Amino acid sequence: IETESITAWGDAKFGMSPKEVKATNAFKDSDKYIKGTIEENGRRSLSYINLGYEARKKFNENLSLRIGAFRFYAGFRSEELTSIHFECLNRDASYLNDIIEDVQILSYHFTKKYGKPKFEKGSVSIFDFDRGREFTYAEWKIGDKTAIIFMGEDKYDSSTYYYRVVIYNSNFPTKPDLEEQEAIKKYEE
Repeated sequence: IETESITAWGDAKFGMSPKEVKATNAFKDSDKYIKGTIEENGRRSLSYINLGYEARKKFNENLSLRIGAFRFYAGFRSEELTSIHFECLNRDASYLNDIIEDVQILSYHFTKKYGKPKFEKGSVSIFDFDRGREFTYAEWKIGDKTAIIFMGEDKYDSSTYYYRVVIYNSNFPTKPDLEEQEAIKKYEE
């Protein structure tokens, strides 16, 4: 469990620097590192590395996903890998069955890898969706690592639906973002 809990995605491990992540097999075909900006409230937006188009396409094909991951990225805080995110494009109600099928496929693969989920919704219908809200379809705990599949309806474009997956380890980042701390302090004054 210890090794599995530190593994973010493939050979990328939580805590790695952006440079180390780009050197992994999992992210060798990825775009450049984008550092998050300090926002009005002093907090830094998530820094990230997007997985390249070919690697995303291969991921979608390997799992036979109907909608597939449109965005797939490694998230960083304090220059440390803290999370993996992927999500599909918003689709209208005519694609809802494909979206549900994708989350079932993802859930199956996560269950094969991590064991039985801590929570799984099971069946999903149009009535589970509420504009601007997300719900958890399934969640796994692997030591300090958590993997969650969310589903939701867009808050700006009602009647469009999506799923997104987040994998994170609560032990990261291990060091503070000093620039962010300073900005928050200024904002609060």
